[in-house]
Amino acid sequence: MYFENGSRLIDNAISSIRGQIAIEQTELSSRRLEAQEENDRTLQQRITALGFGLSVGGILSQIIANKKFAPPFIVLININ
Repeated sequence: MYFENGSRLIDNAISSIRGQIAIEQTELSSRRLEAQEENDRTLQQRITALGFGLSVGGILSQIIANKKFAPPFIVLININ
């Protein structure tokens, strides 16, 4: 009888500890997932900015190459 009560107490303690560990693992996984999503958003923003910059550069180089538009520094060089 005495050992049965003690055994139940130990079983309850073990179950409680297992529950706490499961909660902590879930919280840790959630934090890791949030950090990964933030890293993914940052990478997407950088790729978008790079693509935009390359697009604008390509368009401007074509405009300048076709001489439809000459920036002021090119005009100043050609004035002499």
